[in-house]
Amino acid sequence: MIVLALTACSSSSNPPVGISNFPATIDTGAGDVAGNFATSTTVQPDGSATETIKTSPPEVHTITLPSSLVLKFFNDLTKAMPLSSLPKATEQNAFAGSTVISVAGQTSPNILGDSGIAGTLDADVDNIGEQFAAHGG
Repeated sequence: MIVLALTACSSSSNPPVGISNFPATIDTGAGDVAGNFATSTTVQPDGSATETIKTSPPEVHTITLPSSLVLKFFNDLTKAMPLSSLPKATEQNAFAGSTVISVAGQTSPNILGDSGIAGTLDADVDNIGEQFAAHGG
């Protein structure tokens, strides 16, 4: 009965209940690619997101992400739990940089360029980055 009540109350525009109260942090490393900078991005379940580009001085940008992107990202995070069990990126992919995600006390290994759910999360991270780029971030 309680499960039915929770299901009936859930909204398709809200992140899954398990991690819906926690922001997700995405740390990306620059790798050995000229002109790239490391970033740290925090995505709130309500869609607000802040990207810090680790330059000197740091550049900070805040935007609101589309709800469909936030929902997909948090759904994919839920599917990937526990994040620590995701496969670590290959040496070849690690050369290009890193993508590490933390949420609700869970932290992934470097998932840059991987396949499966780790690859899906990496694509979500790319889509979030594109939103910052579209807003001048």
